[in-house]
Amino acid sequence: MRGGYDASASAAPEAEGVTVRCRCGAMPRVIRTALPNMDREVKDQYVLVIQAKDMVGQMGGLSGTTSVTVTLTDVNDNPPHFSRKNYQYMVLESLPVASVVARVKALDNDIGPNAEMEYRIMEDGPGVFNITTDEDTQEGIIILQKPLDFETRNSFNLRIEATNRNIDPAFVHLGSFSDTTSVKVTVEDVNEPPVFSTQLSKMVVSEDARVGTSIGRVSAHDPDSSNSAIRYSIDRNTDLERFFNVDALSGVISTAKPLDREVNSVHNLTILAMESRKYMCAYTHTSATSTPSTSTPQ
Repeated sequence: MRGGYDASASAAPEAEGVTVRCRCGAMPRVIRTALPNMDREVKDQYVLVIQAKDMVGQMGGLSGTTSVTVTLTDVNDNPPHFSRKNYQYMVLESLPVASVVARVKALDNDIGPNAEMEYRIMEDGPGVFNITTDEDTQEGIIILQKPLDFETRNSFNLRIEATNRNIDPAFVHLGSFSDTTSVKVTVEDVNEPPVFSTQLSKMVVSEDARVGTSIGRVSAHDPDSSNSAIRYSIDRNTDLERFFNVDALSGVISTAKPLDREVNSVHNLTILAMESRKYMCAYTHTSATSTPSTSTPQ
């Protein structure tokens, strides 16, 4: 090739912002940006057509062309942002600990490591809830850490913060690389069976007690907010000969037949407590021990 040659980029629209221009012999050709502040999020790739002419571009010289693809790499210059400022979720109070309660996601126009997130609960939820990052989707996963109880608390208002994991110091002047959103978690009531004050009661009665004598009382309550009335009954499989009765409303247990300590000194009863409208029941065990008659010689 005689003398130098001239190289230039085409004036195609996609090449805007990139330029090449040199007059050289065997010197390397250098492609430079023509405009500052190129934005990968707006346009991440440019295809240039490079033309080289010999004889320094004079009349009669020859030329050739080639294509050059310029791809912009990402920098962390975009903060995360939540597309919604409020989320609402409903969960049952029976939800097991370690279950996923909800998912939230902060968006980021950057890619790769520059779009990786860390989430934290700022208000109301720590202790009851935890939040972790799904490394595949970059979502925040809210997880239950402690059992819920509708009767104790039926809603939580969480404040969630998302922060870029890999902040570039060169862009901190642009502002905070974090964003927040509110998540309201409403706890729904689950019908729970009655709860006895004790699971085992021991009662003593004299074998010469009259029919209808009260020997003790069992007590249960409805743990639900409705506080339904409780009705009591005896599981007759544990009292086949019906020696005892229980008052359906008060839970008072009384004798229904004369007792004979020599035939049976201990009666093991199972008492049922049922919510009057919800058909939920619970059980407790009662041991009734008959003592010798005061008139019987020892």
